[in-house]
Amino acid sequence: MPYAPINIETPKFGCSSFGITTKDGKVLMGRNYDFKTDTSAIMVRCEPKDGYKSIAFGALSNIHDNEPDAGIVERLKALTAPFICLDGINEKGVSISVLTLDSDPTQQTTSKHDIFTTLAIRLVLDRAATTQEAVDLLRSYDMHANSGRDYHFYINDASCDGRVVEWDCESDTRELTDTPTRTTTNFFITHKDKVTSDGKNGIYGHGKDRYDKIEKLLDANEGNYTEQNRMGCFAGSTAAPQGGRGNEQHAVVGCVQQHRLHGRRGNSSQLGRQDGV
Repeated sequence: MPYAPINIETPKFGCSSFGITTKDGKVLMGRNYDFKTDTSAIMVRCEPKDGYKSIAFGALSNIHDNEPDAGIVERLKALTAPFICLDGINEKGVSISVLTLDSDPTQQTTSKHDIFTTLAIRLVLDRAATTQEAVDLLRSYDMHANSGRDYHFYINDASCDGRVVEWDCESDTRELTDTPTRTTTNFFITHKDKVTSDGKNGIYGHGKDRYDKIEKLLDANEGNYTEQNRMGCFAGSTAAPQGGRGNEQHAVVGCVQQHRLHGRRGNSSQLGRQDGV
């Protein structure tokens, strides 16, 4: 953006996402964002003229803008918020969250148009009415991972068609794969059989221990999911603490049919609630 120097940094800690269906048929999504330093979370509401309305969260520390009211430059930076979102949900019930991986950054080079990680999130929120539409949209572009890191997306919709979209680290051309899953952390679900819970696993990623904890809690509450145990999934799944506190910067749970998000800042304080898109 002119007059506002913006450098996007990426998180190096652990995040988690999941999608479930309640006993009464509501589809719920959950996501926590971990980062080693504090960040100001911003809730972004978009109503594109030729797209779907959405609400999403961004981390302003990623553009060095934790105090967006500090001055004109900081305010200009904050205007990029729709394009730096890390998770969100649109009026059709499609939700998306981005999580880091340990593989080399995806850099596809075919004849397709190029797209970058954060723009892909905006594309899905604006244009996809189902998980399949989101996958088809992403498959129509050459993906270029932002800021020296690799990523995958957890996408769900109103039918609870939860899938992780990944660019296969074993493929020379980094072919896109979409794998059904209930939970996602920071390893390739495509290669789950090559990942252990006791640490990092090279290009295949890390966070299997957090994945296992979430899956165990979801199994224990099958058919009896509540907001409390949804948030409880994150209690044991945040990255190692720094300075006596966990690294969770924000956590989001939402109902895709009601287009409602509840957000929490850190491990306990309330971030906000948005009903409707």
